[in-house]
Amino acid sequence: MSCSVCGTALVADARFCTGCGADARPERYGGWSTAPATAVQAPAEPTPRRPAYMRDLPDSVRLTSAWGRLGGNLLEGLLMVVTLFVGWVVWSIIVWGRGQTPAKQLLDKRVLQRDSLTPAGRGRMCAREVLCKGLIGFLSNLILIGFVVYFWLLWDSDRQELWDKMVGTIVVDDPENALDPRRSWRGVGLASAT
Repeated sequence: MSCSVCGTALVADARFCTGCGADARPERYGGWSTAPATAVQAPAEPTPRRPAYMRDLPDSVRLTSAWGRLGGNLLEGLLMVVTLFVGWVVWSIIVWGRGQTPAKQLLDKRVLQRDSLTPAGRGRMCAREVLCKGLIGFLSNLILIGFVVYFWLLWDSDRQELWDKMVGTIVVDDPENALDPRRSWRGVGLASAT
């Protein structure tokens, strides 16, 4: 068997050509692929968990589901109680710089700026967590049906809560920590950074 691109002789179970790097495996419907092994795959089609504006992010990053957001909020409240609020504040100040809260850090979630898709910094996280959530909580307690604002993400296409809208953020699942500002995910890998 030989490569259909460059003619190099291949071993029987070869996945790629040793001469040119072309895919040496038969495709599903017969024939041979002529694409080089380093070819970039086309971005996945937009889905509710992966809108079109997120195509430049790593494939593992998805919008957090409504249930994931609810679980994160419940865990956040539990952490506030367990750490007597003081521990939560110290922990928060540390991880806000990475676009996370203590619960989001434990659940591998991250808050990104909607326009640049970079992790929200300390200033934006402080505005989101303290000012916006505090204001919305205060106003929703004044209005009899004010609790409805907490379900905003159920009908929002970007699964944003009202405080996310106010500061321009989205919440994503980042199971591989690909968006950690301490790592470079835009072209430079960890190996080349060391």
